[in-house]
Amino acid sequence: MPLNPRRKRLNFYNKIYHGSATNMQDIPDQSVHLIFTSPPYFEARKEYQKENQTLEQYLNIIFGMIRESVRVLVNGGRLIII
Repeated sequence: MPLNPRRKRLNFYNKIYHGSATNMQDIPDQSVHLIFTSPPYFEARKEYQKENQTLEQYLNIIFGMIRESVRVLVNGGRLIII
């Protein structure tokens, strides 16, 4: 039994997506409240490094991730990058 029977039941659900923040084409615009991502750091650890990746190439990937995140975030949504 609902706590308040007069309160209209909202039809919503939460979803967690696991994947790359650089390509969220299956997620509609302005539909996400929180993005939590941890991109690899430039030249931080060898297992994350790409062969001959320049800083400019790395930044293009990061800025692309930010653009895609802004597209799917609702107004007031949060992007957490660690």
